[in-house]
Amino acid sequence: MPYNTAVPFFTQVSTTPDYFANTTDKVSTDSFYWANRLIAGLADAHFSSHVGDLDDYQEKTMAWGHEMIGRVDRPLAKGEDVDFEAENQAMSDKVQEATDQLLEKVLLDASNLMINHFSLSD
Repeated sequence: MPYNTAVPFFTQVSTTPDYFANTTDKVSTDSFYWANRLIAGLADAHFSSHVGDLDDYQEKTMAWGHEMIGRVDRPLAKGEDVDFEAENQAMSDKVQEATDQLLEKVLLDASNLMINHFSLSD
């Protein structure tokens, strides 16, 4: 799993966040699948230049999963209700933002490493 991350979601819900549920044939950064395919395609040729950012992304997003589980377990242990769909959506939003930031870094680095690269980051 060098180019993406594991994302925890609660089960027994009726919907999955669109970012994860709606992968179509059209390439779009509005899809976790396609965003990670783009990251992989850009980062693979210069993996050693991107490995630190990829590792940071994975560690950060998986830590959010552990934090979410701990935060949700407390009210559940008290018998309180938890909106699992809202928790899943919040996780999706955070992962989407982190994935977009990683894509931006990888694209900038890949652009600068091109033989016929963009000059002055235009």
